Amino acid sequence: MRGPLAVCLLAVLLAPSAFAAADGAGAATAGGSIEPFILTHSEMFPAEHPFGQLAAAWAAEVERASGGLVKIDIAFGGSLTSPQECIDGVLQGTSDLCHTALAYTPHRFPVMEAADLPGYSSLGNTARLTTAVANELYRTFQPDEFAGMRVLYLHAHPPGAFTSVSEPIDRIADFAGLRIRSTGLSAQIAAILGAEPVLLPATQTYELLRTGQVDMTMSTLESLKYNRFADAAGYTTIAPELGYVTTFALVIRREVWDGLPAEVQEAIASVSALFDERAAALWDRISLEGYQYALEQGHEFVTLPPSEVREWSRAVQRAVERAYVERLEPLGIDGWEVLARRWAEIAAHLGEFPPLDLDPTYP
Repeated sequence: MRGPLAVCLLAVLLAPSAFAAADGAGAATAGGSIEPFILTHSEMFPAEHPFGQLAAAWAAEVERASGGLVKIDIAFGGSLTSPQECIDGVLQGTSDLCHTALAYTPHRFPVMEAADLPGYSSLGNTARLTTAVANELYRTFQPDEFAGMRVLYLHAHPPGAFTSVSEPIDRIADFAGLRIRSTGLSAQIAAILGAEPVLLPATQTYELLRTGQVDMTMSTLESLKYNRFADAAGYTTIAPELGYVTTFALVIRREVWDGLPAEVQEAIASVSALFDERAAALWDRISLEGYQYALEQGHEFVTLPPSEVREWSRAVQRAVERAYVERLEPLGIDGWEVLARRWAEIAAHLGEFPPLDLDPTYP
């Protein structure tokens, strides 16, 4: 073997203790063979979900790129740490890596939260746009909210929709009094629309819809298929201007990262650099899959009148943005500066990505 990787292997053989900071770090055995760096990864998605499959693909590509020096031990479906506990699990050493939705730990990532706010549109309803915005915010502000971690890649889903059990919602007034399953930002949006937020995770939503414990959920279109929402509900209102977004991150504990050889870091970073776009493309693909699946189940898609969308999207944006700025002020962060950058990035990237073709009149 030649090149930098061979140098790395030789270094491990001669001085295995040099990399002891990483849990399960590679070291030379008595026979001279190399034990790989085994990194534990807490993955929120089940193995069979498309994003579970993407996590497995990332791990396999990291192993190849590192010449077998890194192996990723994935605990799927939140089996090691729940999505809500994932970040703390990394910082406390329960896992070396985790992939989770930042919104599952509300207000912990105040700068990145700006990417999740409503205000996208039917012309910008793709994950490729929301992912580009999230990554530009991270690159611009390099927020210290990720202290103790290194971000490997970020991605975000398309603006969410409103899935209702038994009644089509085609007027803003129809939201009043509805019990809407939501979390964090989506709960704030639900309250502004006059609904009653029911704060429960997406994993419990199918049963809530099926048994009528909630009237509606705010969620992504892929959930219509992969979480079976279309089997439990009859209607989805598409309103990307009002829909929430969720940013996801794959992170590694800084201590572990710093304990890896430079060549191993380079292998992980080079693979990860490709996966924000792959994740965004996957979101868009499975969103269309969810849409098509729902149509096949007889699910009905509706839209809101454009005049109401304009009026209410402005009202929702004003209320959400004001609350966002007020929340950041005690932290010494200029929320208006973050929001200005967000809107600039939306405008800059809006024409890059064709919108998802969601025709509510189909077929």
